[in-house]
Amino acid sequence: MVLPPIFFSSIPNNHQFPFKTPRSQRYSLLAPPPASPESLSDPENPKITLIAPDHQFTPQRSSIHRLIEISTTVLLTLILLLTSQALYKHLTQVPHELAIQQAITSIYGLDLTPVYSCGNNSTEAIAMGCIFDMSASGWTPPQCTDAELMAQFEARGWRFWEDRERTVEVGLDRIAASASEEEPREVFWSEPGFHENHCALMWERMHRAAQRGWKMTTHMLNFEHTRHCGGLMQKVHEFTTIGFMPLLNTC
Repeated sequence: MVLPPIFFSSIPNNHQFPFKTPRSQRYSLLAPPPASPESLSDPENPKITLIAPDHQFTPQRSSIHRLIEISTTVLLTLILLLTSQALYKHLTQVPHELAIQQAITSIYGLDLTPVYSCGNNSTEAIAMGCIFDMSASGWTPPQCTDAELMAQFEARGWRFWEDRERTVEVGLDRIAASASEEEPREVFWSEPGFHENHCALMWERMHRAAQRGWKMTTHMLNFEHTRHCGGLMQKVHEFTTIGFMPLLNTC
């Protein structure tokens, strides 16, 4: 196959191109341009704008980029605030049991610093003039005994045993004599409902003491005892049998 000859024609040096301009006025293609007297439009393509190369051009950020920056700043600020708040709570928070006990201490401060005690065993309790008060679960100084409620509780005629199966019955004298701070401490058992009645009487006793300015036992003022009684009361129509050990109360 023979290709046709190609002819080159020379262009005279003095030929003038339609758009030839001096070197200092040549343009580069950029878009979009600012409104400037240096801006020109290509007559053959009006969609393209020509800008002088020495024009100072400042790129503008898109609205999406600005939105991302603002959202990131807000998110980091929220994280910092939440983290700081959580850390503050962790460092300053007081367990609710301790908070309640502290509130009780502020009200009954003297009662939580015992003045009267019943020693370390039943022998010492008798020598110190303490009274065995079953409604208060043990030996109690006379200064913090509610004789009326004690008689009311004992009038119920509660029965006690030395085993959970209730095969060996014991009297109050046996229970009172076993009181001791030394281990092992002897456990006794009573009829269903004994603990529930004890708790109800303790709350009544606390109310009476608060009204009349009487002293209360430290055991009664301990929040753990209140929570223990509350747990029993939540078992509606379900009397429980719980072992107990006679106390040596202080007040």
